[in-house]
Amino acid sequence: MSIKKANLQYTLTSRARSCWEIILKFWKKNYFKENPGASFVIAFMAALMLSAFFLIAGNEDYANGAAIVGYFALVIGVFLQLFSLIRSKKAGSNKKVA
Repeated sequence: MSIKKANLQYTLTSRARSCWEIILKFWKKNYFKENPGASFVIAFMAALMLSAFFLIAGNEDYANGAAIVGYFALVIGVFLQLFSLIRSKKAGSNKKVA
């Protein structure tokens, strides 16, 4: 590999890395503050994927356990999102009146 090619590859990967760092910083600061149930919904998706992998491997007991944990995480996430929505609607209505 030539030096120019290596420098270009390093530049592209460093730029991509810095873009992802900026996106993740913004996402961590704002997204999870505004959406308290998002982490539980993400955990649900991860547990469901884990359950699928367990099913592929032929371990049905672990797959059922992972799915149950995932569905509990989904329920918690949906309730937190609902609570956040109700709270923001109340805050929005108080701002309009004042």
